[in-house]
Amino acid sequence: MTRETLEAQLRRLPPADRAHLARVLLESLDDEAALHPEWLEEAERRAAELVSGSIAAIPADEAFATARRRIAG
Repeated sequence: MTRETLEAQLRRLPPADRAHLARVLLESLDDEAALHPEWLEEAERRAAELVSGSIAAIPADEAFATARRRIAG
């Protein structure tokens, strides 16, 4: 299985499952690559917003396209 195939399958998971998986993966990073506590808090806040439905997820390709347009000016 390619990384791209795995990513596509994981994106189809419900938001709560994706948030849980994100937490598990972040916690699996070794100490040298660990996130600052502020970033983990931000990720958890955003995951909670997704789960509660107060915000909607944006497909990655759309988010990246928007970012590229903004960077390009």
